[in-house]
Amino acid sequence: MDFSKMVFVWILVLCLVQLGASLDCFSCTTLKSNKCQDTFEKQTAETVRCDEPGYGCMKQIVSATGQQPRTTHRGCTPQLYCDSLKGISDHCSVCDTQLCNSSSPTGLSLLIGSIILIAAWLI
Repeated sequence: MDFSKMVFVWILVLCLVQLGASLDCFSCTTLKSNKCQDTFEKQTAETVRCDEPGYGCMKQIVSATGQQPRTTHRGCTPQLYCDSLKGISDHCSVCDTQLCNSSSPTGLSLLIGSIILIAAWLI
């Protein structure tokens, strides 16, 4: 097996390991600590294991109402959680990569990056 095919096989194996691994999410709420806001420090933030099938990492921002200030929540929740809150939250998203609920999603996942790499290799 030549070197490029061996690299391809290892990338594919790493993708499958990533997909089967358990998921860790940041877990906090601004109701308990201001450290949960968008500018929170990832190094000191609490995390929670998210092992349930159909669950992912959630970030939710709820508007201020009455005496209640604007709040941010992060944790592990069912993938469909945000669908039930349309129009209630300023922002709600559920993602499925390691510690992905730190801020709004902007990066490519390992799987998408690998697909692009494989496509480039095949062309």
